[in-house]
Amino acid sequence: MVRNFFDPSDLSDLSDPSDLSDLSDLSDLSDLSDLSDLSDLSDPSDPSDLSDLSDPSDLSDPSDLSDPSDLSDPSDPSDLNRKQTMKTPNEIPTPSGTASDLLRALHWRYAVKRFDPERRIPEEIWSAIEESLVLTPSSFGLQPWRFVVVTNPEVKAQLPAISWGQQQPKDCSHLVVIATLRSMDTTYVDRFLASVSSTRNVPIDSLANYRKVILGFLNNSAERIGDWATQQGYIALGQLMSTAAYLGIDACPMEGIEPAKYDRLLGLENSQYATRIACALGYRHEQDGYANSAKVRFDATGVIQRLD
Repeated sequence: MVRNFFDPSDLSDLSDPSDLSDLSDLSDLSDLSDLSDLSDLSDPSDPSDLSDLSDPSDLSDPSDLSDPSDLSDPSDPSDLNRKQTMKTPNEIPTPSGTASDLLRALHWRYAVKRFDPERRIPEEIWSAIEESLVLTPSSFGLQPWRFVVVTNPEVKAQLPAISWGQQQPKDCSHLVVIATLRSMDTTYVDRFLASVSSTRNVPIDSLANYRKVILGFLNNSAERIGDWATQQGYIALGQLMSTAAYLGIDACPMEGIEPAKYDRLLGLENSQYATRIACALGYRHEQDGYANSAKVRFDATGVIQRLD
């Protein structure tokens, strides 16, 4: 099954999308297959996180597509304008997780090189992971992405050939392909603002200044909107991997793929969206030797600068 999620969400609040490109773990690289572990590329100076300009709300529009070619069709504006029923942050009890629980999960995770092809992520857990994707923050709240979830064995079997020979896409339980917008126009922005108006029950006219700010950004950055959207996709990748680790689900971020061929296989080739990165999720194979390798990270004093 190939499923796709398109939906405009919240504002950017990227705390630390751990392991976006594990180049620190170069001792693990014995062949090209290890290039899938391209985690830990977080740059605090990255301007992609243009957050908190008005905190447009979380919207969700998951759809279940049995035909990958359906992905080439733009999302129905009526779906985007549907009134949402999400609670406000202040209506949610303050999370009670501990620092030790979080760190234990992040130390436990690694970029899996070999998945157990016999194990599948339970539906209840996968549903939570999918919702974490929907809840991913983004600049201006525009959510310029589509998450293609691949579980169809026939589709997965074709992926190693366009993934540098890596077997993770075939053997994992679920593969998430993060595709982002190639460009963005006024129509997209207006559909998003209509959703904000409907969800928050505010007059569309009250969003005029916010619309002006967004369009000003788009007009001044037209030549790099694709790059900006791609950077937003990495925020989603960080949220996905952190969520998976917290739930005890293994993952492997994969930049070692052929995006154009992924687009062709998944029906994205003539759509608004282009493949940027993939993430395989499931359970580590008991014979994956990398699970016994210590993490290689620079000391905190070398990567964290404090201004007290």
